[in-house]
Amino acid sequence: MLFLLPFKIRSFILNFLITKITLILVISFFINILKTNSQQKEYQKEIKVFSDKAWEAITEKKDSGIYYSNKIIEISKENNDTFNEMLGYEYRGIYNEAILNNYNNAIQDFLKAIKISEKNHIHYIPDLYMELGILFQKINNDKKSLFYLEKAVELSSKRKVTNCYAILSLAEIQSKLKDFKNSEINFVYFLKNCELTNQEIDEANLGLANNFSRQNKFKEAHIYYLKAVKLDSINGAINYGLYYTYLIENAIKTNNKDTITKYLNYLHKSFKGNFVLNERVKYFEIAAKSYKSLSNFKKASDFQDSILFAKDSLAVKVYNKNLSELEIQYQTKKKEEQIESEKSKRKLWILTSIFSFFVLLIVIILFIKNTKKRKQLQENKIALEKLLKQRNMLLKETHHRVKNSFQMVSSLLQLQAQGSEAEVAVKALETAVQRVNSMIVLHQQLYAKDNLLGIDIKLYIKDLINEIQLSYPTDKIIINSIIDSQIFDIDKATTIGLLVNELFTNSVKHAWQNEPKEKVITLNIIKKETETYFEMFDNGKIKKSKSIKKNYGCELLEILIERLDATIVKNEDHYGVYLNFKNDNENQLFSH
Repeated sequence: MLFLLPFKIRSFILNFLITKITLILVISFFINILKTNSQQKEYQKEIKVFSDKAWEAITEKKDSGIYYSNKIIEISKENNDTFNEMLGYEYRGIYNEAILNNYNNAIQDFLKAIKISEKNHIHYIPDLYMELGILFQKINNDKKSLFYLEKAVELSSKRKVTNCYAILSLAEIQSKLKDFKNSEINFVYFLKNCELTNQEIDEANLGLANNFSRQNKFKEAHIYYLKAVKLDSINGAINYGLYYTYLIENAIKTNNKDTITKYLNYLHKSFKGNFVLNERVKYFEIAAKSYKSLSNFKKASDFQDSILFAKDSLAVKVYNKNLSELEIQYQTKKKEEQIESEKSKRKLWILTSIFSFFVLLIVIILFIKNTKKRKQLQENKIALEKLLKQRNMLLKETHHRVKNSFQMVSSLLQLQAQGSEAEVAVKALETAVQRVNSMIVLHQQLYAKDNLLGIDIKLYIKDLINEIQLSYPTDKIIINSIIDSQIFDIDKATTIGLLVNELFTNSVKHAWQNEPKEKVITLNIIKKETETYFEMFDNGKIKKSKSIKKNYGCELLEILIERLDATIVKNEDHYGVYLNFKNDNENQLFSH
């Protein structure tokens, strides 16, 4: 139906519909932006609450740690927030490791966090590698622990805090693997170069003590064990439990019963609230050995039974097997992803090569077309130059013939003057000859020079003056001239030539009746910015009479001045002319 309406009405309706649709789209766009911003703020608020709750549950060993970690993972996935999703897996992994002692689940969570980090948050990988390395250290998988901790140190070189903790953990595993020298170097580096809390200093001293103990340097180790527990003000704080196990173990090796007796009660006190199974196994082992060393075999036997129970609960062998399998699965999957990545890169390279080939093909085609076009332009240029040369030859020939015609007229006038007996007629004919000669000189210039569009006034006037002086051989006239070189069109140059000829003739005829010692004519043609100043006068003292002003020569001067469209600068009775007229520009020369 719309097509049946008149054109103007149809255009109005279409414009109205387009405007309305555009307005609706713009309003929808802004509503979506406002809605998105509101949802984003609500999400950020919610994710912060869950993150704070999850970390609180981890530090205070609450059962809600898993719940809040799962909520972080869930809402992060819904909002495509890979960073907080990664943190959710990390929190859950820490909770499984530190609170539930579920190392199998902990390793799975850390590997999931690493996978996300490798794709989207490469800067966070060192933290996750360090946590995974510490986890492998706990379950005595020292080689895996060393691998991830070395990676963590290498990748965290520009992040000082992470780097310091990774170096401390690496030093501990190096000591376990009997790389004592590098272990000591890393412990010392940690103490000297990192900003540390008292707890961190104690950890480093404990690590140095263990390093010396493993080398059977028990006295040196004892000094550092005492430094490590020095700040335990309550003599049995839960976080010092492992410190006392290592201190007493070192004393057992040296049969230092005083140290064993002194710190054994601190050991029991520190493990009252510690339910980390692998640490409790260590505690039971050291307690059993301590009581055996003190000859209290009943208590030694009781703690020996506790060791068996704890080891059954821990099931270390099963965990190690499961963890190794998980690690193999992760590495295999990672290699598969690398292969897929290489395939994608290869496809991209092929597509890029094909695109480059077509671009190159287009460039070659354009180059060939451009070459043909340039060749055609060159041929056109040669043809135009040839045509221009022919035109110039014709113009030169024309000027040559015009010059010859003027010479014939001049010769006829001279013959007529020689055959005439009336003096007035002879003088009139001689004047006419001089006027014709000025035009002959002009066309001689055009014929002889390459520039056919205009006349260099300096050269033309110079030749013209020489020609005029030849007409008056007996009159020794001095010409003082300043003439700037500039190009005028043929009409203007002809007018100036006739003007100079007429003024020169008037000076010869009328200016020097009293025969002065020197006959001087001054001729100046000065180029200014937009105008040319012309002046020509003699040193004669005779003024024009009324009869002279009305003769043909004066009338001719007026006509010539009018043709130049000149302004008379100064008007005097003697035979001089002072003018200003406009310069020719290049466009005017070509138009002529």
